[in-house]
Amino acid sequence: MFWLVLIAIVSSKLCPIYQCSGPLNNISNSQCIEKEGFTYTLGTCPEEYYSYCPPNESDAFCQLPPTPSDINVSYIGEPCVYDRNCFKSLCTDKVCTGFELNSTCSYTAQCNVGTYCGNGTCLALQGLGGDCASDFDCMNNLGCYGLVCVRYFSLGAGEKLENCENGLNYLCSSGACGVGASGDMFCLGNFSSVNAVPAMCSNDGDCLMNQTIFSEGYSSGCQCGYNEFGISYCALAPGDSDFVSFVSLMMQWVNGTQIKKCHTYSRTDLKCINQNANYSFAVELTYRYLLVTNYSQIQGNDDSMGVIISVGILLLASF
Repeated sequence: MFWLVLIAIVSSKLCPIYQCSGPLNNISNSQCIEKEGFTYTLGTCPEEYYSYCPPNESDAFCQLPPTPSDINVSYIGEPCVYDRNCFKSLCTDKVCTGFELNSTCSYTAQCNVGTYCGNGTCLALQGLGGDCASDFDCMNNLGCYGLVCVRYFSLGAGEKLENCENGLNYLCSSGACGVGASGDMFCLGNFSSVNAVPAMCSNDGDCLMNQTIFSEGYSSGCQCGYNEFGISYCALAPGDSDFVSFVSLMMQWVNGTQIKKCHTYSRTDLKCINQNANYSFAVELTYRYLLVTNYSQIQGNDDSMGVIISVGILLLASF
């Protein structure tokens, strides 16, 4: 224990400390988060109905679980009960349905699976080499690059990009992207972390990748974890095994046949994947995605903290 605390002090940036307990009784039986300085103590909610602990940067108390909105939660081709469930479409026989090929449209969200709205008409999604303004104009296994539909996972390291969200861009062969000091976005190669992962860190400089295309070392990023010692960890690099496993599964999805059942807007959404892919495959891909995007936060958790964080992450992913 002493050595872990010492390592945290020496190697980590200033991060909050998260620890678990039973019900917190010092203020109220309904309290589930207690903040003292940089320490957060998380407790259980003993009530059957008031069982939800709202995420908070201060004290929090158990309450009724929130009711998710059912408005505009499904794209065309996805399940529904009421018209209000469907985004820019109507619910017919418990499935959101839209406009047929060659129908007049105002938005791509109005057009049926396999089509998009171009020049006011629902048109067939563009094939390889077709003209496009966004990924959603292209077939579901293609993305838009330089106004042309290209294959996903086809761009090499250093290729410039127009977006990079959560360090992911499926146009890149590695599935990973980065943002330079000037704000320019580009594909990363299959660079692995210099240090063995999981790696503790005190700053981004501790999280360098093995790469040669950048004049200076490129970092996967140092992020605070949710652990009892306030230790920060390096995020995964695209060449690390867990990241590679995730990309391999996403490539299988993109190049498979089931993706054709998704509306162009939901081609890589976990919701559509879970509705259409083989169950075990969908579970594995979902797990790998959540692991990659929350890697730093879940390192060093004790068992109870791991359960709390895992449930929270899954709840967020389901909304």
